Amino acid sequence: MKMMRFLIGATSVSAAALLADEKPPATVKAAERAASINETEAQRSTKLRQHIQALERAGRFAAAIPLYEEWQDLAPDQAPIVHGHARALAAIGQHQRVVALLNTWFEGNKDDSLAALLLGDAHRDLENLDKALASWRRAIDGSATSYGPVADRCRAAGLRQEANRILREGQNALKAS
Repeated sequence: MKMMRFLIGATSVSAAALLADEKPPATVKAAERAASINETEAQRSTKLRQHIQALERAGRFAAAIPLYEEWQDLAPDQAPIVHGHARALAAIGQHQRVVALLNTWFEGNKDDSLAALLLGDAHRDLENLDKALASWRRAIDGSATSYGPVADRCRAAGLRQEANRILREGQNALKAS
């Protein structure tokens, strides 16, 4: 009887071992480790994104946090990664960590209006409405469409007068353009 062998990574394994569902030999494990080392940053980034999306769809935001941290290490200047990380932290009530994350992000990305909204939301959840309002106002970029989301957040936080003021500013900006 001729023994069949299969190539797994850089190592061959006998068919009998595969059928017996035995633990793979140490050389297979070594080959798997070598393959993961050879993985490009783009491939790792794609795998992290897919894994994070699956975890978030399942509502497992806490499990996604370390993956976001790893992903940020691979691509530190990517706003969507930072935004997702902030949302995942907020979903598990880690609002102080959201504030720290976004304050660090703003050191090099001052014009990120979505991050400003997320930072304001975190301050609101920490019951610091003055900081929330300042952060939300930072999201107003001069375009007429940037006033609405800020006014909505102010209204939801019980800041009706501020919401009305922001809407009037938006109307004036629309007339001026």
